[in-house]
Amino acid sequence: MAAPVVQVPFGDKGTLPLCFSQNALYRLQKESGRPPAILGLLLVSGRGGPVELTQIVWAGLEGGRLRLATRAKPYELDEVGDLIDAAGGAEVVSEAGHPFGAAVNEAWTGAFPVTKRLQEEAEAKAKANPPAAGSTPSAAPATDPTGSSS
Repeated sequence: MAAPVVQVPFGDKGTLPLCFSQNALYRLQKESGRPPAILGLLLVSGRGGPVELTQIVWAGLEGGRLRLATRAKPYELDEVGDLIDAAGGAEVVSEAGHPFGAAVNEAWTGAFPVTKRLQEEAEAKAKANPPAAGSTPSAAPATDPTGSSS
């Protein structure tokens, strides 16, 4: 199953295709020196920041660019930072329900279908078997790279 291409809103810059294809994930790990799942978890946990967000969005834009052949010139990290600013800036786009965060999350989780399925199964199981009063439920790891929950 190929990773989906998702149109992501970048404010007055319009929408651009994001795709976390194998090539995009390869580029992300090569650029950052960290596995993509670790970068996503860093952002979700609040321990990541603008560097990780920019690298993740850059890789997704490169994946979309290559998949759809939208432009010849590769995206540069500074250009991606400007696009994130156009979408509202790192803090704003990371808020729950922001269209940018929701679109990036859709593209990101589409690249990890097994993880997404396991997370959905764990959530369904938790709903079917709520914890007893006074106990603390264990949380399934989130995979949203923007740090927002949709």
